[in-house]
Amino acid sequence: MSDIYESYKQEIVDDLSACLEGMGVQPILFVGSGLSQRYFSAPTWEGLLKELARTCPTIDKEYLYYKQKHNSLIDIGSEFAQLHMEWAWSDGKPNFPEELFKEPNSPNIYIKHRAAEIINNALTSEKALAQIKQFDAEIESLKKIRPHAIITTLNS
Repeated sequence: MSDIYESYKQEIVDDLSACLEGMGVQPILFVGSGLSQRYFSAPTWEGLLKELARTCPTIDKEYLYYKQKHNSLIDIGSEFAQLHMEWAWSDGKPNFPEELFKEPNSPNIYIKHRAAEIINNALTSEKALAQIKQFDAEIESLKKIRPHAIITTLNS
């Protein structure tokens, strides 16, 4: 089976190469959280929300409460953003950089800061560094791509 799979992968690479050369264009990359999940086991969106719930004292109920209360993960994130702002402007102030408390920062800046800390901690863990190492060749190939565009999700 592995010979068939390797042959299939090579066929796809050859087809893509021929297409790119023939059309004279660069690829458009669709990049989402799957990239960071693959390379260093970053949390999923829901996993990140669970960690944010666990570490923010103003989120005073279990994560499943918010999942039952809201119709979507976006709605949970919106409520968590509000609760992070409340924490930041009260007892949590020492946990955030001073520049976050100045204009023109949005109210979402506090949850974004905490999410970035969680992902950065995941990225710099020993487990993550070992996992990244196994993908060195693949990462080097990605670095060589000069895409026409990169499309991802954005939530302000």
